[in-house]
Amino acid sequence: MARKPMVSRTVKSTTVTCLCVDTVAETTVEKTVTIPRVHKEEKLLKVAKEYIDTDEIKVVSIKSSEVSELLYGMTEKEFIENAKILDKETRKPIED
Repeated sequence: MARKPMVSRTVKSTTVTCLCVDTVAETTVEKTVTIPRVHKEEKLLKVAKEYIDTDEIKVVSIKSSEVSELLYGMTEKEFIENAKILDKETRKPIED
């Protein structure tokens, strides 16, 4: 079987475990979320809130965080089917 050409990218992300308050049940819960990129410690709480906070769940503090670096990939066929076409100069998506 022939090797299929792949498109790959190494991505750094931060996995964060947060202490949250469930405002409905009036209890504390832990929520874990993986956030793209690496964030400074002082901004991590704000970024985590964007991913976790709802009307019922509120992030109170960061319990732990871990940065990981993973290699992602897909076949060129999958890439062409799923990727957005970008303007070469601005690198912004071209609207259909």
